[in-house]
Amino acid sequence: MRGTLILLSILLLLWIGGSSYWYVCKINGHCNSEQMLTGNEDSEDETLTINEAESQDPEPKESEAEVKTGPGTLIDSVALAVEYLQKAPSRAIFFAYAKYETDLSEDDSEYFEMLRIYLENEPDKKIYVTGHSDTSGTPEGLIYASYQRLLFITRALVNAGIPEARMQSKSLGEGFPAESNLSSVGRAKNRRVEITIRNPFYHE
Repeated sequence: MRGTLILLSILLLLWIGGSSYWYVCKINGHCNSEQMLTGNEDSEDETLTINEAESQDPEPKESEAEVKTGPGTLIDSVALAVEYLQKAPSRAIFFAYAKYETDLSEDDSEYFEMLRIYLENEPDKKIYVTGHSDTSGTPEGLIYASYQRLLFITRALVNAGIPEARMQSKSLGEGFPAESNLSSVGRAKNRRVEITIRNPFYHE
């Protein structure tokens, strides 16, 4: 009787082992040694898809891959800057009341760039930068306000690539109003910094 139980136990173990092998290897396919070493098919397909996508990228067009440069381009840029500054030789940048900084517009940035190109090709030229204020305050305070605004613009010009040595600057306070200070609109026009490539009369 005991021998029969041992034999049945052995047969049961063999049956369990065979069933497990059949389920794991034959049905689920997890016993392929090559697959275990190289990874599953999904990862290989993903890599292949990426490689195919890279190989199918169109070559950049000539206009996108190359930027034309040369003496002609420089001449065109200088001519453009000269034409621009002939139409707008000076520029006024306005400030809010009791403010020493302001948001520069895209037009301001374009003007700075035209100045930079112009000055690089006109080594004897300078630009003149003057700070102004309205009449709301003491004379000393107005000079200080116009000077701080002047500093803000000169720093912006330096950041745009214009050397400070190419600038002549002066804080003028309330002395040269552009409009009457009797109205808020006029005072707003007077809180300004002016930039010009011509020597203004108050420098003479």
